[in-house]
Amino acid sequence: MKKPYQVVLVTALLLFGGMSWSLSAEIPALSPLQLLSGDDNFGPAAGNQIQPAIDKGGNFYLVVWEDNRSNLDNSPVEDQSSTDIYAARQDANGKLIDTIPIIISQAPGKQTDPHVVWNGENWLVIWKSQDLNPAGSYFSTHIDAARVSPGGIVIDNPPINVYTHEWVTWASLISAAAGSEWLVLTSDLTVTRGFRISANGTIINPNGILINEPVEDIAFAQDEFLGVWSGYRFTQYHDIVGQRYDAELQPIGVPFNIAANLHEDLNPRVAANGTDFLVGWEYYLSNWFSNPYVARVAHDGQVLDLDGMELADMGPGYGRGPRLAWDGTNWIAAWGELSVARINTAGVILDIGGVSIPGAKVEELTAGVNGGAQITYSDGPFIYWDPYDIYGVAISSSLAASPVECVSTGTPSQINSRLAGDANGWMLVYMSIIGGERRIMARPLLPDGTPFNSEPVELASGPNLSGPFIAGNGSLYIVTWGDRTANDSVYARRIMPDGTPVDASPVTVMRGIGGDVSALGDNFLVVSTFPLGNQHFVSVFGARVQGSDGAVLENQPFLLGVYFAANPRVTTFDDRWLVVWQRHPTHDDALAVVVGAFVNADGTSPGEFSINSYYNDVRYQYSPEVAVGPDTALLVWHELIGPNANWNIQATRLLSDGTLLDTNGFAVATAPLEQRYASVAWDGAEFVLAYEDQRAKTTFFDGRTDVFGALVDVSGAVLDSTGFSIANQATPEYLPSVGSKNGNTLFTASLFTSEAPYAAFRIGLRFLESSPVQCCTGLRGDIQLDGDNADIVDLNYIVNYIFRGGAKTPCAVEADLNSDGTSSNILDLNFLINYLFRGATPPGPC
Repeated sequence: MKKPYQVVLVTALLLFGGMSWSLSAEIPALSPLQLLSGDDNFGPAAGNQIQPAIDKGGNFYLVVWEDNRSNLDNSPVEDQSSTDIYAARQDANGKLIDTIPIIISQAPGKQTDPHVVWNGENWLVIWKSQDLNPAGSYFSTHIDAARVSPGGIVIDNPPINVYTHEWVTWASLISAAAGSEWLVLTSDLTVTRGFRISANGTIINPNGILINEPVEDIAFAQDEFLGVWSGYRFTQYHDIVGQRYDAELQPIGVPFNIAANLHEDLNPRVAANGTDFLVGWEYYLSNWFSNPYVARVAHDGQVLDLDGMELADMGPGYGRGPRLAWDGTNWIAAWGELSVARINTAGVILDIGGVSIPGAKVEELTAGVNGGAQITYSDGPFIYWDPYDIYGVAISSSLAASPVECVSTGTPSQINSRLAGDANGWMLVYMSIIGGERRIMARPLLPDGTPFNSEPVELASGPNLSGPFIAGNGSLYIVTWGDRTANDSVYARRIMPDGTPVDASPVTVMRGIGGDVSALGDNFLVVSTFPLGNQHFVSVFGARVQGSDGAVLENQPFLLGVYFAANPRVTTFDDRWLVVWQRHPTHDDALAVVVGAFVNADGTSPGEFSINSYYNDVRYQYSPEVAVGPDTALLVWHELIGPNANWNIQATRLLSDGTLLDTNGFAVATAPLEQRYASVAWDGAEFVLAYEDQRAKTTFFDGRTDVFGALVDVSGAVLDSTGFSIANQATPEYLPSVGSKNGNTLFTASLFTSEAPYAAFRIGLRFLESSPVQCCTGLRGDIQLDGDNADIVDLNYIVNYIFRGGAKTPCAVEADLNSDGTSSNILDLNFLINYLFRGATPPGPC
């Protein structure tokens, strides 16, 4: 009977022997993570999709591209996973197979400039990936590759590292296939190297083959390559130059002239038909006039059309270098927006001037499965949010075009979630993005988070929306949002608890960018910012909306705080509203402090008040949020403290008369690296926070965030100094929100969900579960409630709970073995080990 005890004792000593433990409250229990259902119709993906490439493989095509659907802020720095490499297959007719794209790489930082080549068995996708230099202090550029099977399976994960440009942030990349091998050429402006890759993914020459010429494109025919580039060689202008290479990239002969015209010959491309080559380029004349040219080059290097043949006289315009392919009968050339032409093997242009394909463009093309060509390109309306997508069009051998089809698809991305609740459940609002369309959605939830309806209610749509925000008064909710399309306006719409809109259409509240809202009786206060005269002089304004009829009670919004203001938030505090925002000393100064103002029920305000001052101390306080408990509000923000510091979550408490309880604030979350964008709610016993966290960041350019939480009591004590994880998968999670009603607390956040059927940010929900019941009788320690005093079964139970994700403690007091008021933590575990195995004091009475 002692053997099990001995095993547990050895395990416990291995786990805990020799370790010292710091005081920490128990981690709150959370419900399983669930994704919000519905709102999952396919369409063009959110964010930007650019830089497509394509190649035919058997009876299919593979399109690859840069994708930033996981970085919807379009941040100029590396945010979330920045740009990734995605792919999708098309069938022989150009119809999309993979409506949920294939993720080739979603590594930290930027992955850019994808290429794709078929070798008769698989595709090889090649791209540039951001990485650390040898010192770990700056960027280097990896050339990475991965094979993709005809079935769409990524064979190489992690990818093949072809080459690393150390200390270099720029590199060029081209690729080709030579029989079953692939060829990758990469240059860092000083040296060009060639890498041969076998069909099984092995790099045949790991150090690369040095190439003396600045090759811009290369193709393989029969037993040799032809490389082409543009350079000053034969005239005072850029000329088109060619160089033959054998299968091992050794030069055959010397560079030769393909075109040396009286103006600039630029941006060459080359294609092969198995024996010979076709070279195309852009002949730049002057004053932004350029025309597409081509020339045939025989296998032995003879230029059959010296200085080229003009495909079309295009008139004004630039960037018309043709893309080329051999369709089995003729050469296909495509350029611009969109023109195509055929050239036969005798060098006759069959379609002089080109055939125009309205509504399409070309960036890359490949030979068609059934002749003709398959074309891919990126396009978008170039509006405020810059939503570009990847499109495809099939061109038949007779140059008939199929309808244009979007290739970069997914389900809507769901961001900016906000919560309000009452005794009957929750109202969740969020923004849903599909392509360039942004929609404001409302979703009623039952108290356990189950959706009340099968689909959300759409309240507004448009390309330039922001928000939303929500507040309820027990009878109905008001949802607010901003629209930058029409002179920056704030709109509102009333909805019932079941999601039914009360207002047939949105109500214009005021000018502004975004607009938070809070209820006081039947009236709602909406706050926003907009400039006073000069566009830089942004100030905070408010306007009340009457819940009973939706009327805006102010003819003109009232001023709450002068410039330079951003990110106002509002909550109800006793019998008035509390508004907080961040203020900068000038419009372009990063310094900022949080300020506030009370607003009376009649819309009057005693004026703004300071919480901190950048005049007395250098402060960087951003994105305030506020929640109200009994007689006390907790104001939170993220802040840089000290030189070269990281963003951390700070807070201060405020009484209803405006008294600040924590003059300089206090730290809530100070884990390594970044904590930012906190949301806060009062759950009836404590303030609950959710925030973005980067403690798992791997490099300085890793922008991915997790979502963590924290608890703060009314005295300002932080109950878990390291925070607790709400969502921490490898893909990005951000924009958290927290709401609480009747002691029920719900966390939401946008979680990037790679797998089918999503490939988008989706809203995840997780509850803060109720504390274990107070059920102790007699001595503490019967953690499993089996009627025995503290024993080895209870030790196993608490070990499984703390370290292995086991069931939560059913009785809080039973698990508070050291009688310190907290339960199920390391201190309690140490106490139990010392009692069971070291003869220490037994647990005390309840």
